[in-house]
Amino acid sequence: MPCRLPRPALPAAARAHVPPRCPRHLWHPHPALCRLPLRGVHSPPQQREAGDLHRELAAHFHPPPRASPAAAAEPQPDAHGGEERTRAERLRWMLMGAFAEIGLIGALGLAAEFMGLRVAGALLTGGLVGGVAYKQSFDGSKPEEPLPPARLPHAAVLEEQRIPLPSCWVTKDATDVHSHRITIDPTSAEGAALYRQIEDLLQHTSSSYEGKPHGSCLGIDFKSGELRAFKVVKVERIENYALWKAYWHKKRELVDHHYAHNVRVRKVNPATRLPDFDKDGLLDPALNECFLFHGTSAVMVPIIADSGYDERVATLKGGFGAGIYFADQGCKAKQYASKDPANDGLRVLLINRVLLGDPACVNDAMRRVRRPPERGGDFAPGVTFDSVMAKSFDIVYGHPIIGSEDSQVEHREVVIYDHRQVYPEFIVWFSKD
Repeated sequence: MPCRLPRPALPAAARAHVPPRCPRHLWHPHPALCRLPLRGVHSPPQQREAGDLHRELAAHFHPPPRASPAAAAEPQPDAHGGEERTRAERLRWMLMGAFAEIGLIGALGLAAEFMGLRVAGALLTGGLVGGVAYKQSFDGSKPEEPLPPARLPHAAVLEEQRIPLPSCWVTKDATDVHSHRITIDPTSAEGAALYRQIEDLLQHTSSSYEGKPHGSCLGIDFKSGELRAFKVVKVERIENYALWKAYWHKKRELVDHHYAHNVRVRKVNPATRLPDFDKDGLLDPALNECFLFHGTSAVMVPIIADSGYDERVATLKGGFGAGIYFADQGCKAKQYASKDPANDGLRVLLINRVLLGDPACVNDAMRRVRRPPERGGDFAPGVTFDSVMAKSFDIVYGHPIIGSEDSQVEHREVVIYDHRQVYPEFIVWFSKD
């Protein structure tokens, strides 16, 4: 059907070549172009001439629109015909794709679970998530391959070798940052002396400061009211160079912090009952560095030996917040030393090097906190103590000292809020006779 638009004037060169009528096999929305039979021209020169004329007529009747200055400033179409996507647009499409894929995965998983195939639904959901993460990211781009782990540069290794190590360590290689658990031989002279020392330590620190046992201690035989005997079955020494470096750097950091803020460290005596296990003189009394107990379960032992303590997973409901708790009395640590059924019911606790620095001595509870209290006074805002120490008194059992009537605590607790302030030294497996 021919176009009913008014015919514009043709160029002079085009009017001489326009045939009288349009063939049936060629249709164009403009009547002038309908009279141009390109297919009836067979010779190459005539085809080229007719093609040039066709393009000239098309440009005449359908000229391209002129771009305004505002339109010229807009981004031009790319090679795929779409405008260049801005960062906001890419983010929008990425989020839309992520929600779409998550919705699809969730729908498939819920459908499988609704049909009773919980295991199949879990496998399907995990497979789809893993496939999407492996093949491409949510925005359609393929992620880069992860870089392989690398060692420290040689210059950094030489610098780290200046950090002193305990002389009893078997691992002396500064590039070996793996965790090693060395079992102390109880038949050797040094090992037998260490076993006896720890047994006496557990026994004698399970009493009050007056030498009388606590009524709440698990080391008490409730029938006779006397202390039970403890037998150390195995002692392991943790040699973890990565944790040791972090601990040593924290000591230097505390020294710089005290100097920068003019902190005068008060001497405390938190470990009066623990002997000095350090034969190399590496303990720093100016930072109140000492050995303390930590009772735990057998499941947590390999985690602590490999990665150290982690205050980020501590509960805020503790008496002194989300910190890492220690004690200088064996009876307190043994309350958290649960039995290991896979290891003949043995219990386990750790003997740790702990940096107390300048602690805050408190009497009341400090629940729902993640750091020591601020110093206040002449100190700048944000300057906190280095640790927390809950006082313990020579009093009868039942006196509340941490701020609540049901908190009948008679042991001294030490809390730190930075895992770099502790190094786990010994793993002690023991039993109760």
